[in-house]
Amino acid sequence: MRTTRREGFILLLGVSALLAVHSPRTAIAVETYPYCQILDVLSDPLYEVSLAYVSESRFRGYGKATMLELSSDWEFAYFRNVMGGNLEARLEGGAVIFTKSAGLHLPDQLLHLGLDAGWTQRSPRGIGFQVRAEPGIYADMEKLDGELFALPVSLAVVRTFNPSCSGILGFTVRPDFDRWLMPMIGVEWEICETLRLAARLPESRFTWYMSRDWTTHIGFEWRDSSYYVEERGPEDRDQITLEDMRLYWGLRRRISEQFHVMGEIGRMFDRDVRFEGQVGGVEDDVDVESRYFARLAVLGPF
Repeated sequence: MRTTRREGFILLLGVSALLAVHSPRTAIAVETYPYCQILDVLSDPLYEVSLAYVSESRFRGYGKATMLELSSDWEFAYFRNVMGGNLEARLEGGAVIFTKSAGLHLPDQLLHLGLDAGWTQRSPRGIGFQVRAEPGIYADMEKLDGELFALPVSLAVVRTFNPSCSGILGFTVRPDFDRWLMPMIGVEWEICETLRLAARLPESRFTWYMSRDWTTHIGFEWRDSSYYVEERGPEDRDQITLEDMRLYWGLRRRISEQFHVMGEIGRMFDRDVRFEGQVGGVEDDVDVESRYFARLAVLGPF
């Protein structure tokens, strides 16, 4: 596991700092929630379907392979006043496809299919608590007869500093994943009516709303995903993990209220592939060279 005690200590300090900002002596005349940039701004679409192409990359010490990424999600439910909070749920699906084995006997397709459900409770003092669960299949698509399911769970505290700026701090626990703890930390700031900054981990984005129909953004994302595999023989593997960092620029066009199109180009770096289990003649941590990628998506409404 790569997670260290230092990461846990940083998270603990951050939670303490977020809660310390709140003064319990603040008087609230009306039981209403302060406007929150994280919980109230509709920055995510109800649906999104995308295809990404990653140019041929060398797996250092081995061969080369091109990668395709398919992803989709759909927010199909939202309920208010559920046990004192709001509940929303999304269906998520995705696949990673390798065109070659790169001398590593890579799986042809890796599948993710599951539910992302979140419950949020808020207080008039500007503090919110959020719990999320993401049960689903994370596995080699050709070997769906073994151990398939995983249940990542996340906890977060959301603090509204003022109507233009809010912060979040939390973590995601992912049992059985190679990196079992992922941090969630950052702020979202509405700089003005046309500029918005989401400086967060694992993903950050700076957005310019150029007009009603055109939006552009630059962003950074840290991805780390593990998948169950079942291989017997020289490669007796139990799991494969893909990790990378991404810098990208995107442009979105509103066609109608229900339909938007978006294109992104960027670069993937600090990439590696990790294996768990006995791997005959192959390292368990293989670096992958940096490469450019392009992504096309259809999405909406917001």
